[in-house]
Amino acid sequence: MNNLSNNDDTTLITLNNCSIIDKLRQPKFLGMAIFDWVATLGAAIILNQITFFSKYGILVIFIVLIIAGIASHILFKKPTMLNYYLGFNTQDEVLINRKNCQ
Repeated sequence: MNNLSNNDDTTLITLNNCSIIDKLRQPKFLGMAIFDWVATLGAAIILNQITFFSKYGILVIFIVLIIAGIASHILFKKPTMLNYYLGFNTQDEVLINRKNCQ
């Protein structure tokens, strides 16, 4: 939905405040964005290929990235469904902060 407004002879166009990442995060499994899991796995594969982390294997790197994600979301007080499943926030906190990008 486009909102057009005329303010000081300037036309502003807003596309429902959803970025490309917001739209990629819409498909969910168990309430968690599939894109986030796939992107994390992709990052683990890349780190495994191009860094000294390769001696640990993709699975270990993936788990470390997930733990880092959990810690950063707790640190910055950004509720997630994974953190809800782990008991760090409520489901209501997650649902209130979700964007509706349909």
